[in-house]
Amino acid sequence: MGLWDSSDIILLFLFFLFILLFFVFFLFFLFFLFCVFFLLSSFLLLLLLLLLPMLLLLCYNKSWRSNQA
Repeated sequence: MGLWDSSDIILLFLFFLFILLFFVFFLFFLFFLFCVFFLLSSFLLLLLLLLLPMLLLLCYNKSWRSNQA
């Protein structure tokens, strides 16, 4: 019975392995959330850039027609 028993070393190894796996999964989860947020925001920005000129043209066309009549 020394300072470090074999079961203590195995428990310490399992504890560090658990912490390492937890950090790997946590970083993977954060990366996944960042990718989803980035793709969603870029898709919404692209949709806004495509729809905004159409809406502006539609509003301009309606106001131009009301001025013509």
